[in-house]
Amino acid sequence: MLDVNAELRDFEMSTRHITEGRQRIRRQIGLVRELRADGHDTTLALQFLHVLCGAVAAEREHRALVAKVLVERMPGYRPPDGP
Repeated sequence: MLDVNAELRDFEMSTRHITEGRQRIRRQIGLVRELRADGHDTTLALQFLHVLCGAVAAEREHRALVAKVLVERMPGYRPPDGP
């Protein structure tokens, strides 16, 4: 049986993880720019940026699945817009 409250908490947690992930991406982009400006190799920093982007994409997919379950199980439910 579906625990709607648990799914709602999962949706909120996913939204928070996406927001935090986007903040990490912005910070990593800044670090890559700083490294590049100082003449350092950015290979690993760019690889890590790619990993961060993949993690946010995966979390968005997870949140979309949770939203789909909520919409199917709760007539009239519309998930809030998020990051």
